[in-house]
Amino acid sequence: MELALLCGLMVMAGVIPIQGGILNLNKMVKQVTGKTPFLSYWPYGCHCGLGGRGQPKDASDC
Repeated sequence: MELALLCGLMVMAGVIPIQGGILNLNKMVKQVTGKTPFLSYWPYGCHCGLGGRGQPKDASDC
């Protein structure tokens, strides 16, 4: 029981309180860019191809 409590406290200590949420982010991106956030950005990330073997598309890739 003590181990479970300790683990729970460690997890709670790592939680950073923030204001807003994913729906607020969605609304902000739509207002600023005019794009549907999920459809436009869900695949964003490293696009170097399968296994990281392709060419980077921008500076944030690979």
